[in-house]
Amino acid sequence: MKWIASLGSLAFASLLAGCASTVFEARADLAGDFHRHAEVHPTDKTPHLYIENAPDDFVLSEDGTVHFDKAKYEYLGKIYVRRNFDQWRLGFVNFNETWRRYYCPPAMTLTYASGFLLGLTPLPYPCFYEVSNSARRLEERKRNLAYAALERGMWIGATHIIYATYTGIEYPQGQGQVKQIDNGGAISTASQSQYPYMGMISHAFRKK
Repeated sequence: MKWIASLGSLAFASLLAGCASTVFEARADLAGDFHRHAEVHPTDKTPHLYIENAPDDFVLSEDGTVHFDKAKYEYLGKIYVRRNFDQWRLGFVNFNETWRRYYCPPAMTLTYASGFLLGLTPLPYPCFYEVSNSARRLEERKRNLAYAALERGMWIGATHIIYATYTGIEYPQGQGQVKQIDNGGAISTASQSQYPYMGMISHAFRKK
């Protein structure tokens, strides 16, 4: 029976050892009269999301301007999604996975209260941001970025989110600068680390 308990403990520890998926935050920069920006009309219907594309009613010019039929659609503004960089809120953020939202606050509270002694155990591991560039994690980040954009789109009443573009970030080693990178490739060298699919920019519309 002891070996069964030991195996169970090891399995539980292995489960906890997986780092959390990156936490994303979305915001909407609304267009039009600034004094009417508070008059949003949320919807419970999921908007149509188009990655690097749009329905036939829209045309994207070379300068980034979106042309559309104003009789059919209302331009609401841009939706931005980015990674939450506030490292000191570890364990107290709205994680992409629901179970982490319940697990991490008490786990991290105990970790802080113990002076990070519990950091020597697997207990807080699921609450640390992940920066993996594995194919599986990249696909998860892309999905979570899309979900964050859709959630913000519903909040402002969007029916269509179009020309959504993924962005990434680069961390130069030993420097305090962060710059955007292309998502074309994920590389890591002795001088720099690149993390693709850490953000998204899109245009939001409401069909009249």
